[in-house]
Amino acid sequence: MDIKDVISYNPFTGILTRKINRAKHLAGEVVGSVNGNGYLTTKFKSKSIKCHQIAWFLTYDYWPKEIDHIDGNRLNNKLENLREVTRQENVRNTQVYKNSPFNIHGISKRGNKYRAYITVNNKLIQLGSHLKLETAIIIRKAAEAWWGFHPNHSRLSQGEGS
Repeated sequence: MDIKDVISYNPFTGILTRKINRAKHLAGEVVGSVNGNGYLTTKFKSKSIKCHQIAWFLTYDYWPKEIDHIDGNRLNNKLENLREVTRQENVRNTQVYKNSPFNIHGISKRGNKYRAYITVNNKLIQLGSHLKLETAIIIRKAAEAWWGFHPNHSRLSQGEGS
């Protein structure tokens, strides 16, 4: 049995539903539960699969290598919010970790200065040490724009910020 036989996808709502009754799951039931990384996942043939990948497959008939949630919301699987990207493009659109002291990627403090850096093509590029945090942030943001990072890069995690 193929995944197309058991799951359907509504591209306008982003919701996956079951087509048939299986074990303890009923037809029409919403598919997926949130994993530790904040993605909706489900099991099919004993394999855990992210629901946004299933949505892509059911729409385009091939499995993507990488999918980006354009708005950064890992639970928003509407088709208009999904785009196929390379691994490099996907990491250029990542959220800031909750424990990041400055709420931005690529800034660290050493002594009384703020160091700015960026990683491009797996190479760390130093952007200098600055007396003011604001200067380091401006330099880092300029580097993100120069290297083509997504505007959402360094946004705060869901539920963080204002």
